[in-house]
Amino acid sequence: NIVLSHAKEHIRTRYSRYNTQSEQNELRRELNDELLQSGVINKALDPELFQTIIHNIKKEAIYLRQLLPEIIANDNIELRNDFLANSGLDHFYIEELEREYFTLNRLEGERLQRLRSGKL
Repeated sequence: NIVLSHAKEHIRTRYSRYNTQSEQNELRRELNDELLQSGVINKALDPELFQTIIHNIKKEAIYLRQLLPEIIANDNIELRNDFLANSGLDHFYIEELEREYFTLNRLEGERLQRLRSGKL
């Protein structure tokens, strides 16, 4: 989703926090202006869509900062499977997040394959 990728980039470059309603409102205004001016969207962001995007970004952050390190450290494939089943995030998107995590942290690609196959 193009709005999701723009929102994530906006948060990465300009915001360290987006938890409060006022921070989210400010982020939505800035993101809305940026996307309208660049022609990515042609009408204001739907507030419900924006909240869904924020919620998904928070789920991604929890997975990357808390769950995935625990999954890797403790070979806890059940935790990964639970997240895949219950997060509502696209399975292939989660695999892309994992690939980026393994690349950034210089972890073995073979271990990533074992993670995906369920054989840590």
